[in-house]
Amino acid sequence: MIKGHCGPVRTVAFSPDGERLLTGSDDKTLKGWDVGSEKFLFTLSGHLNWVRSGEFNDDGRLIVSGSDDKTICLWDSERHYCIHQFTEIIGMVACTRFHPDGHCIGSCGSDQCIQIWDIRCKMLIQHYTVTEGWVHSLCFHPSGDFMISTCDDATLRVWDLREGRMLYMLRGHEGPTTCAEFSKTGEYFASGSSDEHVMIWQSNFSDSCCTHPGPLAMTLYTTHSDIKCSNVPSCQNETCEHDSQMEEDFQSDVPVNDNGIIRQPPKLSKVLDSHL
Repeated sequence: MIKGHCGPVRTVAFSPDGERLLTGSDDKTLKGWDVGSEKFLFTLSGHLNWVRSGEFNDDGRLIVSGSDDKTICLWDSERHYCIHQFTEIIGMVACTRFHPDGHCIGSCGSDQCIQIWDIRCKMLIQHYTVTEGWVHSLCFHPSGDFMISTCDDATLRVWDLREGRMLYMLRGHEGPTTCAEFSKTGEYFASGSSDEHVMIWQSNFSDSCCTHPGPLAMTLYTTHSDIKCSNVPSCQNETCEHDSQMEEDFQSDVPVNDNGIIRQPPKLSKVLDSHL
């Protein structure tokens, strides 16, 4: 057991080599620990309120963190200092993630927005608006081309980062969606919600731009260890019970054409740099 914070711990993350552990707390700090010896390594101080998120980049040399002080900090994990603080944010930051290319970070929170920042020029390069409450988390597809966000309105939103637009709004959960993550290959993603359910989805992303009818819900896991397959094309279990209402709930509620692509995507303030 590791004890070093003087407030609740809200985030934990391993370094890519698995040798270090990063923790963030309501005591406004992040701390680093040696996993093998459980020894304290460093403290990162600079946030003025609770630290809700923290993550290493792919080579472990950088750390990104988000806080209720409405800032994002980019840290040098070896020299233990803040390289840059992003302050152009109007809400508390719930989640910060490194983009797979290593040059950008994504953030979201209480301001109903998702931002993509270039850590080389220290600028905001893409901005999305979600109109219903907190955006709790985001995750990037391994290709770096797509992103999923979770929100208070019980939906999952799939975004195309190359074209800078929303592709799908997915329904199926009955409470605020709180977390989502892609599998290593990106073929699947999982989502969690305050409705006490975890759902597994098949991504169905093409190499170009989601011309397939879109993500399909495959399996519903409940906190009672029940497993139920939905009546959707991706379900290959011939013995499952068909549930037409669940099938209806899984569909997008935005205007779509025959290919499942939204006809009138929301206006975005910026288009993602061509390096993505």
